[in-house]
Amino acid sequence: MMNAQPQAFSAARPPFRADHVGSFLRPKFLLDAREQASRGAITAAALREVEDRAIREIVQYQQDLGLRGITDGEFRRSYFHIDFLTQLDGVVEKGGIPVKFHKASGDIDYAPPVMKVIDQVRRSRAIQRRDFEFLKSVTDRTAKVTIPSPTMLHFRGGRDVISLVAYPDLEPFYADVAKAYAQEIADLAAAISRVPGWRRVATSRWCWGWCQPSSTSSRPSMSSRRASNRPSDTCRSSKCAYRRSAGSRVRCTATTWR
Repeated sequence: MMNAQPQAFSAARPPFRADHVGSFLRPKFLLDAREQASRGAITAAALREVEDRAIREIVQYQQDLGLRGITDGEFRRSYFHIDFLTQLDGVVEKGGIPVKFHKASGDIDYAPPVMKVIDQVRRSRAIQRRDFEFLKSVTDRTAKVTIPSPTMLHFRGGRDVISLVAYPDLEPFYADVAKAYAQEIADLAAAISRVPGWRRVATSRWCWGWCQPSSTSSRPSMSSRRASNRPSDTCRSSKCAYRRSAGSRVRCTATTWR
């Protein structure tokens, strides 16, 4: 029987004992500048100058706390995933899924934006390198960049948000997304990025209700699902993205996929 070895932490190299995912609350002057840019009151270059100022301040804040892994607070993004994913060719933002939050002061209506794949996914230009190089220039500690996981492309919409024209079959879609991410990560590695951080990794899960195997009358135990890592061979739901041969994974619009 193997003995688990404790994780070794270093004061100089990651992984660090204390770390931060990446996003900080935006200061008001940055929110104001972003709003001005959205209505054309200031240029993109002027907005970037404001972002630079905000990033310098949040870098100093993290360093004062003693953190060794430093992020830019994701201050160049409106959402943690949209500004990255919409820079991939073939990906656009379309609408949202209405949801309602309740708190003591009343209900809040909110529609998280949804990514839509309208064409083949390609990475035709660097996405994070310029931002990362600026961050690296304003800290002498380990600069860290966070990127949304590929699953955020279809996490909220499933098969319905992936063009049937561009991708009648999903395997080429997965291959194109993987290739685009590999190119981006390689570009960051060339910028001496050794600490990419994944944001919101949506893992596989079964949706019982929309996509329940017809041969199973009750939800299986977690241990049995882990052991088999697959549902039954058929699915009762008309909302399934597609079905494969017997014994393979069933994917549907209510699930998220690895």
